[in-house]
Amino acid sequence: MLLVSEELARSEDFIKMIYTGIRERELRKAVNMIVTKEKAAEFIKNNQPLLETRPHKFYQLMLNRARETGFVPPSDLLHYFQTTERDADLFLAIYATTEGHDVETRNRFEDEYKAGEIPIVGDNLTQFIGSAIFKEGKMVGTLNGEETRAALILDPTINVEDMLATYEDPLEPKYRIASKVTNGQGLKVKMNLDNSNSRLLG
Repeated sequence: MLLVSEELARSEDFIKMIYTGIRERELRKAVNMIVTKEKAAEFIKNNQPLLETRPHKFYQLMLNRARETGFVPPSDLLHYFQTTERDADLFLAIYATTEGHDVETRNRFEDEYKAGEIPIVGDNLTQFIGSAIFKEGKMVGTLNGEETRAALILDPTINVEDMLATYEDPLEPKYRIASKVTNGQGLKVKMNLDNSNSRLLG
C-alpha cells in the first residue's frame, strides 16, 4: 500500500514527488494508492485492528470486501500514471480515514457515505469507502460509495466483476432490494438530455 494524505494529494507538488518516488526499485507499480483524510502517519498510528496482527493482511481483507460492494475503485500506481499521461481522463484512488465526524446519518443507506462519515461503534475506526478524484495527477474532489460504484460500472477501461449492492425499492421506498451487479455483455448508455431533469435511462 502507498498511503498519501489528502493534503499532499491536493498540492501542486504531489505529481513531482510521485514521479520521483517510482525510481525506488522496491516501489512496484502494482501497489495500491490510498488517500487518507488525515496525515498518513496518523492513519497508520490510529489503525489498530483487534483481530489481525499483520497490517498488510488487514488492509487486504478490508479492500477485498470493499471491492465486492464497489465502494472503492482499483487504484494501482500503474493506472494512475497511465491516466495522468493520457491527460483527458480522471483517476479514482481509494479514500480512507481513521477519523470520525459528526454528520447527519438518518435516512442514509450504506453506500451514501464517504470515509469518516460512517457511524461506528468500537475501538477501530478505520474506514475504506469512496474515492479521491485525480485530474492531471492532482486530487480535485471525492465521491461517496454509491458514486464510486456508478463510476466503476460506467468506465469501460475497468474490468468490473460481480458487485453486491442494494437499491431503493420503487414500490416501497423505505425498503432496499439486494442485487448482484454484473457487466457481462458490455455497456450501453442512453441519456435523456432534452430538459433540465436529465437523467441516466439505462
